[in-house]
Amino acid sequence: MAGRARGTESPETPLHHRPLYDEELDAYRRAIELKPNFAAAYVNLGVALRDLHRFDDALRQFKKALSIDTNDAGARTNRAQTNLLLGEFEHGWREYEWRWRDGTMTHDFPDATQWKGQPLAGKTVLVHAEQGLGDTLQFVRFVERLHAKGANVIVRVQDALLPLLQNVAGAASVIGDSSALPAFDYHVPMLSLPHALALREADFAASGAYLGADADAAARASWSDVIGTGDVGDRRLRVGLVWSGSTTHVNDRNRSMPLAALLPLFDADVRFVSLQKELRERDRVCMDELVQRGRLIDAGARLTTFSATASLVAQLDLVIAVDTAVAHLAGALGKPVWIALPFTPDWRWQLNRDDSPWYANARLFRQTRRGEWADVVISVRTAIDARIAASEATHE
Repeated sequence: MAGRARGTESPETPLHHRPLYDEELDAYRRAIELKPNFAAAYVNLGVALRDLHRFDDALRQFKKALSIDTNDAGARTNRAQTNLLLGEFEHGWREYEWRWRDGTMTHDFPDATQWKGQPLAGKTVLVHAEQGLGDTLQFVRFVERLHAKGANVIVRVQDALLPLLQNVAGAASVIGDSSALPAFDYHVPMLSLPHALALREADFAASGAYLGADADAAARASWSDVIGTGDVGDRRLRVGLVWSGSTTHVNDRNRSMPLAALLPLFDADVRFVSLQKELRERDRVCMDELVQRGRLIDAGARLTTFSATASLVAQLDLVIAVDTAVAHLAGALGKPVWIALPFTPDWRWQLNRDDSPWYANARLFRQTRRGEWADVVISVRTAIDARIAASEATHE
């Protein structure tokens, strides 16, 4: 039971079935009856209540856990992510610093040299990636703010992102995570930047692109067969698709969908391009049929680097994706991106809104029923039809 307190994802059982939720809640409450000072049981109860969108009740359970043990990192991090989900950024960023104490994350840098708002003029600051590729793409935007404070900023990112991020704004240099570390005065984990910079939503609301893609003629020409630039008179929308993320992601069960779930999209008059690098066995037959019918172009094998993906995305009209690194890449490039989200999304997407403060051109499509994508796909298809109609009207 205590293990769940450290996570923020839904458990492996199909919790869209309400009876199973009731059983889970009853189990945690029974544990509390047997051991009233069992802090982890309160945390787990809070996470289950959050999954049901009973946020006030969830926050009360985290508070109760902290009344038992004020240093309970599971309660702190889960309360932080609940507040961030609700848009309470000041409280959320502050307690999110407890993620380093809950046993799920580590880094090799001393706390004594972490930058927490000290003067930076003439100082060298190492900003280091700490979580997934999408997190890096999302939070690297804040490097420029450190440079504006007078810092010499070195950015350390995942090797896979190194070519794409070489020229990120505000960085004196960008290195990969396998490179030797240079000397520095301070370090700061990338997702700690909003807290250290005391940012609120108005401070990070995106105004457009903050990353660039390879835009030279050779790069554009390399994708001509995919985007159809040689097809005279072809004015169809060029739409990239990503329907699943990494199978190793802790929340893969909730955030990914089978390709077959998107079938209602494929009779739209659109040039669909698969940006899917990792194709699952369950999707192969469906993919082959769509490719053979000319309804989907599979570019996956050619997306060997993030720079290559960025080059292709930059030439599309729209990207439709689940919550993966490609969604963040499209947003960072300023590309219109429609993101399909599970019933309880990752905290960064918040609730009850179809836009995002992180990406100016993002549109969010949310599950209305846990684990069911049909309504999301119908909404996306309706939006595609509206986009096609608008495009046709401009060419009349």
